[in-house]
Amino acid sequence: MEDLEQKAKMLKAVANPRRICIVKALYDGPKTFTQLMDACVFRSGGELSFHLGVLRGFVRKREDGLYELTRAGRRLADLIEIIDEAGVAGSLRRVRPGLLEAVVVALTLALLTLDAFYLAGRINASSLMPDVLTYVTVSVVMLVVYLFRFELLERYPYLINLPAFTYIISHPFLDPQTRGNIVNKVFRVHLFVSLFFAFLAFISLKKNVLGDVRIINNALMAVIVVFLASSFLYYRHVYRTVIEKL
Repeated sequence: MEDLEQKAKMLKAVANPRRICIVKALYDGPKTFTQLMDACVFRSGGELSFHLGVLRGFVRKREDGLYELTRAGRRLADLIEIIDEAGVAGSLRRVRPGLLEAVVVALTLALLTLDAFYLAGRINASSLMPDVLTYVTVSVVMLVVYLFRFELLERYPYLINLPAFTYIISHPFLDPQTRGNIVNKVFRVHLFVSLFFAFLAFISLKKNVLGDVRIINNALMAVIVVFLASSFLYYRHVYRTVIEKL
């Protein structure tokens, strides 16, 4: 058991994007300290030295000053190449959304249907409002992004909203089910944005019926501010929850 624990510690030490970058860079051939700094964009020599120290046993320094992979390091590089070929998207499980998401999709589609009905009645009228068309367009785009989130992520991995999520979703300690759940949680915001703008379009179309337009506009601006703040807090909560599991 102690031997297995030692192996687990070694693998955990390698599970770092900077160290993986070093191994991949040296897989192409020996490099100088400066070449490694440039290849992996290290901010200081001390930072690179620290990571090289952690990789002791996988990386060694030759007498001529060049760094190269050891036999174990080359095997590790081969394993990294296999992981690269499999791809991060290939290790995602397409987790089905929950009841909440299904209800929001249904509400959004219902509102968009009502928006289209009212817009059709004003297609030749001078009262057709450009802001309503903008709201409907944003709503439809966000809904499509949510419904096809896994397909889009496989083709365009940078669609994950924040760099922090791009990092954690590729973390080697996460299983495919957890990765799929993260994708659902991140893209859940797109779904609520779609519902929100479909609702904005509906309210804008009904302004004259609801009453004082200025009060409604002020209320909508307040709701937008609250929504943006809530989205930020939601992203922070999801990120912290995942990090605690790593």
